[in-house]
Amino acid sequence: MLILLDSHLGALEIVEGKSVPPAQPAEDATAAEKTRYEREYAAFKKARSAAMLLLTGSISDELMERLTSIRDPREMWLELIRLFGGVTENRAYDLCMQFFSFKPKPQDEMAAQLSELKTL
Repeated sequence: MLILLDSHLGALEIVEGKSVPPAQPAEDATAAEKTRYEREYAAFKKARSAAMLLLTGSISDELMERLTSIRDPREMWLELIRLFGGVTENRAYDLCMQFFSFKPKPQDEMAAQLSELKTL
C-alpha cells in the first residue's frame, strides 16, 4: 500500500499527516496569491482524493462496511494501522491467543462459528 500511495503525487504525505491544506489567503490578497492558493488547493485535493481511492479500493467489502463513516484518508489510514498494523510479533501472538481461547456460543449457528474462526 505504501508503494501505491507513493506512486501518486502527495498521496503518501496525506495519509502520513505531512501534507495539510494550504491556508486560505486574506481578502485583500493579490490576484497572484489567490491563484497560487487555488493551484495548491487543487493539488492537495487531487492527492487527498487519490489517497482515499487507493485505500478504499484496496480493502475488502466487509472491512469497508466497518469504515464507511470515515471520510478522511488520514483517519482511515490510522484506523487501518490500528486494526492491522501492530507490531507483527505481538499481533501474531494476540491472534493465536484469540484463536486458541475461542469458545463456541451455543446460540450461534455452526456457520457463524466457522466464520468467526475463519476471521481469526
